[in-house]
Amino acid sequence: MVRRYPLQPLVGVGVVVKDGESVLLIKRAKDPGRGKWTIPGGLVELGEDLRSAAKREIREEVGIEVEIGRLLGVYDYLERVPTGRIRFHYVLIDFLGKIMRNELRPSEEVSQAVWATGKEAQRLDLTDTTRELFSEIDFTPTSSGVT
Repeated sequence: MVRRYPLQPLVGVGVVVKDGESVLLIKRAKDPGRGKWTIPGGLVELGEDLRSAAKREIREEVGIEVEIGRLLGVYDYLERVPTGRIRFHYVLIDFLGKIMRNELRPSEEVSQAVWATGKEAQRLDLTDTTRELFSEIDFTPTSSGVT
């Protein structure tokens, strides 16, 4: 699968995993978004349904088991180089996840993983799509966010 300079958009899934008033955030170790904080997730594989992809990606990326809940939103991530050519294009489908087993073990795609409250998350260098998601679900310093 070609991620850089793709011929078509790629479909990704992400999960807002809650534990009390905190959500799980990861710091990306690879592009796109290297060094930025986001919710865990990844690409949907051919023949895989969205919720199964979300469960698999969470398990692979951070080593925890989740139950996938409701759809939270759909977002575009588009990155162009100065010439206008599209370097990355993802359609991101984000779900709410309920933690079933917490044995946090970040993969090589993740440089750090933390549980953060809304206030803590707002101080991190979040990806634009994560910031947009958190705004839409009202996960802010004064709110416990999505339920």
